[in-house]
Amino acid sequence: EGRLEITIAFQANDNKGSLSIQVDDSGKGFDIENRQMSTDEDSFGRGIDLLNTLCDSVTYSNNGTRVEVKYTIEPD
Repeated sequence: EGRLEITIAFQANDNKGSLSIQVDDSGKGFDIENRQMSTDEDSFGRGIDLLNTLCDSVTYSNNGTRVEVKYTIEPD
């Protein structure tokens, strides 16, 4: 049993946009500084590496129970 809250915001600026997604989890969180990097054999934990690759910024807070990502959307 738990709670997950997702907040999404989009802001248009001239020819591009900025997408912000914040996820709050009611769980105990985790220590992002001491997290082991995932390997190809891991069946979990790869989402963090994917977020860091795809997003302009990734910010963790509230003892690892909140993550906010920002992504710039530009036309081709």
